[in-house]
Amino acid sequence: MSYSCERVGELLYATIHGTFRLDEAKLTYQSLVDRCVADAISVMLMDCRALEGEPTTQERYDFGAFVALANEKAAGGETGSLRIALVGRLPLIDPLRFGEVVARNRGAAVKATTELEEAIAWLALDPSVVESLALGRQYVE
Repeated sequence: MSYSCERVGELLYATIHGTFRLDEAKLTYQSLVDRCVADAISVMLMDCRALEGEPTTQERYDFGAFVALANEKAAGGETGSLRIALVGRLPLIDPLRFGEVVARNRGAAVKATTELEEAIAWLALDPSVVESLALGRQYVE
């Protein structure tokens, strides 16, 4: 897995590429959260439409729990202060959003979706930021 990220206004926009592996996903996620903390960013969009893979149910659970813990640590123990949306394709994104449910049940403000527009709406991004994301739409089939 590899990633690139950039600050776009109030948002950290990250694109993730490669094949899903749980250990790499955790490292990548932690790096991105650390960047949010360092740059005082509270909203992140992870564009995983170029990421392949089909995590197992256990991997989805583990990643969801990891996300919640990483977010809580980043926020100094406050839950929900870091809002993160992840957009990807099936089967990477579980139709039942199990990983999202695991993370949300632990207080994380996260959204997993297959639709970029849904992620943008959930994050309530400023329209000027949305216009800046047009280049990221290249992954839509």
